[in-house]
Amino acid sequence: MKSNIFFLFSFIFFVSCNSNQVYHEFDKNFESNRWKESDIKVHNFTIAAASKYDIIIEFSHIYNYDLTTIPLTIKTKNPDGTETTETIVLPIKDESGKQIATCTGDICDLYYTYKANQELAVGEYTISIANTSKYEFLPNVIGVGLSVNRVK
Repeated sequence: MKSNIFFLFSFIFFVSCNSNQVYHEFDKNFESNRWKESDIKVHNFTIAAASKYDIIIEFSHIYNYDLTTIPLTIKTKNPDGTETTETIVLPIKDESGKQIATCTGDICDLYYTYKANQELAVGEYTISIANTSKYEFLPNVIGVGLSVNRVK
Protein backbone atom coordinates (compact mmCIF):
# COMPACT_ATOMS: atom_id res chain seq x y z
CA MET A 1 0.00 0.00 0.00
CA LYS A 2 2.80 2.42 0.91
CA SER A 3 4.55 1.75 -2.38
CA ASN A 4 1.32 2.56 -4.28
CA ILE A 5 1.00 5.89 -2.46
CA PHE A 6 4.67 6.69 -3.10
CA PHE A 7 4.25 5.83 -6.81
CA LEU A 8 1.12 7.99 -7.04
CA PHE A 9 2.78 11.03 -5.47
CA SER A 10 5.91 10.54 -7.58
CA PHE A 11 3.80 10.37 -10.73
CA ILE A 12 1.82 13.50 -9.78
CA PHE A 13 5.06 15.35 -9.04
CA PHE A 14 6.60 14.26 -12.35
CA VAL A 15 3.52 15.24 -14.38
CA SER A 16 3.11 18.59 -12.61
CA CYS A 17 6.75 19.46 -13.27
CA ASN A 18 6.61 18.57 -16.95
CA SER A 19 7.84 21.75 -18.63
CA ASN A 20 7.27 20.16 -22.04
CA GLN A 21 3.53 19.98 -21.51
CA VAL A 22 1.79 22.43 -23.84
CA TYR A 23 -1.80 21.47 -23.06
CA HIS A 24 -3.61 19.35 -20.52
CA GLU A 25 -7.34 19.16 -19.86
CA PHE A 26 -9.14 16.40 -18.00
CA ASP A 27 -12.95 16.37 -17.85
CA LYS A 28 -14.52 14.59 -14.88
CA ASN A 29 -18.01 15.92 -15.53
CA PHE A 30 -19.89 12.66 -16.11
CA GLU A 31 -23.38 12.25 -14.67
CA SER A 32 -23.54 8.90 -12.84
CA ASN A 33 -20.12 8.01 -14.33
CA ARG A 34 -21.68 7.59 -17.77
CA TRP A 35 -20.04 8.89 -20.93
CA LYS A 36 -22.97 9.47 -23.26
CA GLU A 37 -22.51 8.98 -26.98
CA SER A 38 -23.67 12.58 -27.55
CA ASP A 39 -21.09 14.02 -25.10
CA ILE A 40 -18.19 14.97 -27.38
CA LYS A 41 -15.09 16.20 -25.58
CA VAL A 42 -13.61 19.26 -27.35
CA HIS A 43 -10.06 20.47 -26.72
CA ASN A 44 -8.69 23.78 -28.04
CA PHE A 45 -5.00 24.55 -27.69
CA THR A 46 -2.29 26.69 -29.22
CA ILE A 47 1.09 25.57 -30.47
CA ALA A 48 3.56 28.44 -30.08
CA ALA A 49 6.63 26.74 -31.59
CA ALA A 50 6.73 24.32 -34.52
CA SER A 51 8.16 21.06 -33.26
CA LYS A 52 7.32 17.42 -32.66
CA TYR A 53 4.69 16.61 -30.06
CA ASP A 54 3.09 13.60 -28.41
CA ILE A 55 -0.71 13.71 -28.18
CA ILE A 56 -2.03 11.55 -25.36
CA ILE A 57 -5.60 10.53 -24.58
CA GLU A 58 -6.36 9.99 -20.91
CA PHE A 59 -9.16 7.66 -19.85
CA SER A 60 -10.04 6.99 -16.20
CA HIS A 61 -12.47 4.28 -15.25
CA ILE A 62 -13.60 2.03 -12.43
CA TYR A 63 -11.47 -1.08 -11.84
CA ASN A 64 -12.38 -4.26 -13.76
CA TYR A 65 -14.00 -2.42 -16.64
CA ASP A 66 -16.45 -4.60 -18.59
CA LEU A 67 -15.24 -3.67 -22.08
CA THR A 68 -11.87 -4.71 -23.50
CA THR A 69 -11.76 -1.87 -26.05
CA ILE A 70 -13.58 1.40 -26.74
CA PRO A 71 -14.07 2.80 -30.24
CA LEU A 72 -13.37 6.54 -30.46
CA THR A 73 -13.70 9.02 -33.28
CA ILE A 74 -11.14 11.81 -33.19
CA LYS A 75 -11.55 14.94 -35.26
CA THR A 76 -8.68 17.38 -35.62
CA LYS A 77 -8.91 20.90 -36.99
CA ASN A 78 -5.49 22.29 -37.92
CA PRO A 79 -4.40 25.95 -38.01
CA ASP A 80 -4.67 26.02 -41.82
CA GLY A 81 -8.35 25.00 -41.56
CA THR A 82 -7.93 21.43 -42.76
CA GLU A 83 -9.76 18.75 -40.82
CA THR A 84 -9.10 15.06 -40.33
CA THR A 85 -11.27 12.35 -38.82
CA GLU A 86 -9.89 9.09 -37.48
CA THR A 87 -11.45 6.13 -35.74
CA ILE A 88 -9.27 4.41 -33.17
CA VAL A 89 -9.80 1.54 -30.79
CA LEU A 90 -8.75 2.42 -27.25
CA PRO A 91 -7.47 -0.75 -25.57
CA ILE A 92 -8.68 -1.28 -22.01
CA LYS A 93 -7.44 -4.83 -21.42
CA ASP A 94 -4.65 -6.90 -22.95
CA GLU A 95 -5.13 -10.27 -24.70
CA SER A 96 -5.18 -12.12 -21.36
CA GLY A 97 -7.95 -9.84 -19.99
CA LYS A 98 -5.68 -7.89 -17.65
CA GLN A 99 -6.29 -4.16 -17.15
CA ILE A 100 -3.82 -2.05 -19.17
CA ALA A 101 -4.36 1.04 -17.03
CA THR A 102 -2.52 1.84 -13.84
CA CYS A 103 -4.97 1.19 -11.00
CA THR A 104 -4.95 2.51 -7.47
CA GLY A 105 -7.77 0.99 -5.50
CA ASP A 106 -10.89 1.08 -7.65
CA ILE A 107 -9.69 3.86 -9.97
CA CYS A 108 -7.72 3.13 -13.12
CA ASP A 109 -5.89 5.69 -15.29
CA LEU A 110 -5.02 4.87 -18.88
CA TYR A 111 -2.63 7.05 -20.91
CA TYR A 112 -2.85 6.19 -24.60
CA THR A 113 -0.43 7.80 -27.05
CA TYR A 114 -2.70 8.78 -29.91
CA LYS A 115 0.07 10.46 -31.93
CA ALA A 116 3.78 10.12 -31.20
CA ASN A 117 6.40 12.52 -32.56
CA GLN A 118 3.71 14.38 -34.50
CA GLU A 119 4.99 17.46 -36.32
CA LEU A 120 2.70 20.36 -35.37
CA ALA A 121 2.81 23.81 -36.94
CA VAL A 122 2.31 27.06 -35.03
CA GLY A 123 -1.34 27.96 -34.50
CA GLU A 124 -4.69 26.99 -33.02
CA TYR A 125 -5.83 23.36 -32.93
CA THR A 126 -9.12 21.72 -32.01
CA ILE A 127 -9.31 18.03 -31.17
CA SER A 128 -12.70 16.44 -30.51
CA ILE A 129 -13.03 13.00 -28.93
CA ALA A 130 -16.29 11.10 -29.34
CA ASN A 131 -17.32 7.79 -27.84
CA THR A 132 -18.64 5.77 -30.79
CA SER A 133 -19.51 2.54 -29.03
CA LYS A 134 -22.66 0.66 -29.92
CA TYR A 135 -24.16 1.62 -26.56
CA GLU A 136 -26.03 4.80 -25.63
CA PHE A 137 -23.37 5.44 -22.98
CA LEU A 138 -20.22 3.92 -21.53
CA PRO A 139 -20.62 3.06 -17.83
CA ASN A 140 -18.09 3.52 -15.02
CA VAL A 141 -16.17 6.37 -16.69
CA ILE A 142 -14.48 8.76 -14.29
CA GLY A 143 -12.87 11.10 -16.80
CA VAL A 144 -11.52 11.72 -20.28
CA GLY A 145 -8.69 14.08 -21.14
CA LEU A 146 -6.04 15.15 -23.58
CA SER A 147 -2.39 16.11 -23.15
CA VAL A 148 -0.02 17.59 -25.71
CA ASN A 149 3.67 17.33 -24.82
CA ARG A 150 6.64 18.66 -26.73
CA VAL A 151 9.10 15.89 -27.57
CA LYS A 152 12.60 16.56 -26.22
